[in-house]
Amino acid sequence: MVWTSLLYGALAVLVAVVAWELLRRHAFVEGFTDGVVPEYFGKFFPKRSDVVPGQREDVDGWLRNWRYFEGYVDVQRLGYKADFCRVVEKPGAPDSRIMACALAGQEGLDSLVYRTDSARAGMRFSRDDYFRDINGDGREDYCRIIKVSKAPNDRWAALGVLAGLTRFKQIGSTEVRKGMTFCRPARAIYLWEALKFQIMIHHRRLKISFGSMKAPWSGIVGLMIC
Repeated sequence: MVWTSLLYGALAVLVAVVAWELLRRHAFVEGFTDGVVPEYFGKFFPKRSDVVPGQREDVDGWLRNWRYFEGYVDVQRLGYKADFCRVVEKPGAPDSRIMACALAGQEGLDSLVYRTDSARAGMRFSRDDYFRDINGDGREDYCRIIKVSKAPNDRWAALGVLAGLTRFKQIGSTEVRKGMTFCRPARAIYLWEALKFQIMIHHRRLKISFGSMKAPWSGIVGLMIC
């Protein structure tokens, strides 16, 4: 009887935690709703008009690579998405490829300063890429689905490069060892998002496991990575 009561109590706590995390995503962040431009920051940190979505040619002869992520994110910790990030490379030099962000409020300034390391320096890119705050510092980090083990035992993992104050963390730093930081949520796991991620990955890859874990633990690790 006691164990049954404890079990039901634990389940109730789990349900409450999951419900709180799902509801909190729609709550106010630092005084305003995430994604909505507040009056103050919107005035002094507007989106740039010189570097915008849809351009083929970028600044200083760099070219956009549309096979990768291109869109507005929040790497400056403003609380809304106004930093325009895209993958660019020099013509005929794919090893020069970088993810660079044209920061809000810096109209006319160099839009390639806030960037990752290049492919030449060891940065690995993937067409399955996205942004998410993975360490809870308010800055969205650059994540990619990367192949970490070759055939016949193919394995894939969601790996990220952390957004810093002036650029993305350099590969080889203590925070990001060779770009192998896992793109786990910064706080408790959002089960619905994790499930959608699993469905998407299985649909695209068919055969997948995460990290060095074997079944049945690979399924649990899969739910922890998004």
